[in-house]
Amino acid sequence: MRSRTIPITTAAALAMAGLMAPVAAASGAARAAAPAAGKPADTRPRWPHGADRSPEMDAHESSDFWTSARMAAALGAPLPETELTPHHGEGAARVTGIPSSQRLTPGGDANGYGRVRRPYSKLPHTRAAGRLFFVDAHDKLRSCTAAVVRSRDESLIVTAAQCVYGEPGDHDGGEYRQDPGHHGWHRHLLFVPAYDGRGEREPYSRWGAVRAWKPSAYTGQEGGDANSPYDVALVEVENVYTDQTLQDRVGGYTVLRNQGGGFKVNTIGYPAVHKDRAYQGKDQMWCQGRTRPARPYEPRRHDVRFGGLTTHNCQLVDGDNGGPWMLRAPGSGLVGVTSTGRSHHGDNGSTTATALGIDSYGAIVKAADPDGVYDQLSISADVADGTIEQGESTTATLTVAMHGLSGAAGVPVSVWLPRGFRLVPDTETGCEGTSGEVTCTLDTIYPGQTMELGLRIAADDVAPGRYRFRAAVERTHLNPDPRGTVAHFRIRVLR
Repeated sequence: MRSRTIPITTAAALAMAGLMAPVAAASGAARAAAPAAGKPADTRPRWPHGADRSPEMDAHESSDFWTSARMAAALGAPLPETELTPHHGEGAARVTGIPSSQRLTPGGDANGYGRVRRPYSKLPHTRAAGRLFFVDAHDKLRSCTAAVVRSRDESLIVTAAQCVYGEPGDHDGGEYRQDPGHHGWHRHLLFVPAYDGRGEREPYSRWGAVRAWKPSAYTGQEGGDANSPYDVALVEVENVYTDQTLQDRVGGYTVLRNQGGGFKVNTIGYPAVHKDRAYQGKDQMWCQGRTRPARPYEPRRHDVRFGGLTTHNCQLVDGDNGGPWMLRAPGSGLVGVTSTGRSHHGDNGSTTATALGIDSYGAIVKAADPDGVYDQLSISADVADGTIEQGESTTATLTVAMHGLSGAAGVPVSVWLPRGFRLVPDTETGCEGTSGEVTCTLDTIYPGQTMELGLRIAADDVAPGRYRFRAAVERTHLNPDPRGTVAHFRIRVLR
């Protein structure tokens, strides 16, 4: 009997399935993963695992602050590690860094960008992305990109931490010039979903920030903690003109918790390099890319599970910071936000996103929406024939389910086989190992989805008796019922 994976997807997950270009077929339900020794993977953060909250913000004041003239004057926030060549001052140069052979976006420009078709309200993922305006620590008018995420609060947007916080760099006699009560948090944050600078600028109105959260590990030091695994933030917003929530108005992305890796993605953003006519912050732009795991340039000993995704198919630029990276597969789950970019001599550009991992996104979503259930994985097991003869085999069916508001990508499923039993190899499962501990990896699992993994287990040189097997999925601090992450089943062997 061959393994099979049966997705049962909720309407909320399917709502994000529309893409800007023909999508690639989803990969297999399970793929090989390096086996982990010992107990089930415990991904609870070891250090640091806290979240910092901004001072309270006045949404009405921010809404009044951002006049049309100020929006037009807002420069895209500098994308850390981006090198403009040639350099003619801030936001002045055209960044070119993707060879034509590496561009995957149909009709993409020299940086891999393509224009999103208007109106942006037409598709769920373009409607839920928008432009985030703010005043930075240097009192400059800036903008980033952000996206609405599904939450119990229904008023949360995700962006890069650099778009909400930055260590003040101006010193005067050893003291910061910025209001000391604000301590590096940006001010007057305003989110405009589906912002269109060439048409209806605010099709879903404007949403002022109430408060923001960043991982405690994100310092905001010069360079914006470039290539940091903690460059992600959540912002709670409200509209002063209606009691309707943001999620009611535009929907939201489903977050897929992950630690980085190889994905096929589409990015969305609002590049705003004002003296470059191609990128003036007026247009929603997208790029198609393939990612690979990223590592910090200067790893810190505390970055125990760095989560990053790098693509060499897209050279994203100022203003795209915080933009969503979604899977090009059914469900269109959100796996990362734009963090850094790099272009050397115009021929080898790349961009890195911060993965929405358990150390980063997991820390801030628990603080921002404490009543929401975000990561409730469970597993159960059933055996087709619980009694077999020596030398025979039977099939164990593992059922993995995800409950709550977020999904997960790259989910390891571990099975421990007693001595004398082995897993019959199957190319469809692609599991790693045949004896002892066997590990398979589910590509993606969405909220409300159930996936089945069939494993054929053979009893070779095994004494008669009853044998106990264990299967497990990873545990995290976001799971309110960790007992459900382990399942047991038994097989009786006759002579």
